[in-house]
Amino acid sequence: MIRCQDRVLFGSDSVFYKRQETAPDGSITPGRRLNREEFRAVAVAYQPLWDALGAEVTRKVKLGNYEKVFDRARSAVRAWEKAHAADDVWDLKP
Repeated sequence: MIRCQDRVLFGSDSVFYKRQETAPDGSITPGRRLNREEFRAVAVAYQPLWDALGAEVTRKVKLGNYEKVFDRARSAVRAWEKAHAADDVWDLKP
C-alpha cells in the first residue's frame, strides 16, 4: 500500500444490519440491527494497518484517492452535459 498509495482505495462491505438467514426449510429470519461494537469491528480490525501505514498514506487510501477520482469524474460529467445540452434525447448517437 505504501508503494502504490496513490492507486489504492479502501472500502468495507460493513453494513448496519446483519444478513437475513434462510433455513433449509425456506423460512427466513430477518437480519437484526448491529450494536455499536459489531458495527465498529471492521474499523477496529484495520487499525493496526492504519497505524503501520502512517497518517499520510492512511488519509490517501481512505479518503484522498476517492476525492481525486470523484472530483475528476464530476468535472468530466459536467463537461459532457454542457457539450450535449441541446442534443435530442430521442436520437442520441451511440
